[in-house]
Amino acid sequence: MSLPNPAEQQNNKSGRKQSGPARARRDAEKQHNAAGAGRALMLSCNRTYMGDVGRTYELEVRRPREDHLPFVCHLNFTALGGDYGDIIQLTFDTFTVGKFVSFTTDGCPDGHMTIVERSPSPPTGQWCGSAWGYTVYFSESNSINMTLRLDKLSQQGVGYNFDFKLAYKFLKRSEARLRYGNTTVGAWRGERVPGTYCDRLLSDCDLRACRIQSPNFPGVYPRNATCTYRIEHTKIPADKHVMLAVRQTNSHKIHIKDQIVKYDRSQRVLKIWDQCNVVQDYLTVWDGAAHDSPVLVRLCGGDAVPDIVSRGPNMLLEFHTSPYDNPFHPVPLSYLPGFELEVQVLYVDKNSHSYVREHGRCRFVLRSSDRTSGVLRNPRHSLPPNTSCVYYFQGRPNEIVWVSFVKYHSAGTDPAGFDQQKDCSSQLTIWDGAAPDADLDGRVRYGSAAGAGTTRTALGSHPLRYRWSRSKPIKNCRARMRTYSMFEQLERPGSEQGSVLGSFCREESPRLCDHALLSNATRATRPCAPSESYITSGPSLTILQVKYDQV
Repeated sequence: MSLPNPAEQQNNKSGRKQSGPARARRDAEKQHNAAGAGRALMLSCNRTYMGDVGRTYELEVRRPREDHLPFVCHLNFTALGGDYGDIIQLTFDTFTVGKFVSFTTDGCPDGHMTIVERSPSPPTGQWCGSAWGYTVYFSESNSINMTLRLDKLSQQGVGYNFDFKLAYKFLKRSEARLRYGNTTVGAWRGERVPGTYCDRLLSDCDLRACRIQSPNFPGVYPRNATCTYRIEHTKIPADKHVMLAVRQTNSHKIHIKDQIVKYDRSQRVLKIWDQCNVVQDYLTVWDGAAHDSPVLVRLCGGDAVPDIVSRGPNMLLEFHTSPYDNPFHPVPLSYLPGFELEVQVLYVDKNSHSYVREHGRCRFVLRSSDRTSGVLRNPRHSLPPNTSCVYYFQGRPNEIVWVSFVKYHSAGTDPAGFDQQKDCSSQLTIWDGAAPDADLDGRVRYGSAAGAGTTRTALGSHPLRYRWSRSKPIKNCRARMRTYSMFEQLERPGSEQGSVLGSFCREESPRLCDHALLSNATRATRPCAPSESYITSGPSLTILQVKYDQV
């Protein structure tokens, strides 16, 4: 079909009126004018629109008459390649189609708009109601079919429930820099899984800039969609262990709709788990390659995304959207709809304590027979909800354990993190001896409360220095241990084995030897004093950290 002329389109929409004797042919005129208006309306519909790159075209579909209901209008936009573009941009200047009542069930009872891409198994969700602001759709393919349907023409306030104007243009792939990157830094979105609309596989992300994007990013994402993103890394050095991280430090590059938005909110936060049930648009992250792997987090809303790190070389993400929506996005444009996440490959020593060896067993045993002092950090990867980690220090019969916390941070108290409130989302307990509720030869039984939760990347920067001594500890012993917790606790030099040295929750903090953070290659700080440390009465010590965030 020939390329449309915008002036011709405007003329087509005006209709043709014919005159005659005022009295004798009044009824015939009315019927003829109604037919002419109907023809003008349909001239905008059931057409294929194409155009040149660099030009913006306008299109209006007029409100149908009551006697033309149900009204159905089909519009096709096709980019022919080369100077005619590779993808399509639709900007909705005016949008009122029916009314919007629900995100999940019969949300568009009076009418709706659907957009179906030229792709296998495209989503077929619906938009309806009235919208304004930044409502822009960028196609994934070179051809899209739009359908407008109106079943009921009702009056809303001072107007009617149908008003539709849009501008469309055709873009070259090289012009879509937010999606594909530029000539110096290209964004690799992964390989699309054959036979799917938006499933993708990403690999070798240590060699290229991998990006996980919502479909149609940076425009509005489709409704009734489920997209899976599998990240894998297979080239692993023999002495290394691989973990995968996703993050987004730019808060404007993520906004997954979490509630009905009628105005621009200056305060945006990430929400998790049940907080995403209002709209039911959310991104779920699994610690592994399949849906039966542990779930790390489910999130929605918008703000910078802290590191979410897998335990091993596989990670699965799934983006789910509700079937109905109102296509409103506020202006001025301070953030984009949808999301983009960066992917990073992390290497740690295979024999280190930086990761949990087996799913469900966050358990570390440190023996003085292997090493008499050292630095211990919490796992560098994210932990599933309701995870308990045990750190057990075992010395020889004539030894004691001296540990010093240099720094403590709990992700649950970070205002820039997930919007999650809990009386005690993270608890740390220190025992002089073996913990009575921890089976050190099997699984951890402590803190198994059911419920939803999340754990940010590890539990903070958790370096821990420890040392065993064969005599009573002297005041200026340099041994110190770094970890994270909360609660001021007095030293009990005569406490029995298995007694609690301290229990810390939320904003509470343990004794800290924080001046040790000032130490560097050219500056030595004073040793940690007993009042800044925890010292056992026997050869063993247990640290139990429980993460049981719930909504």
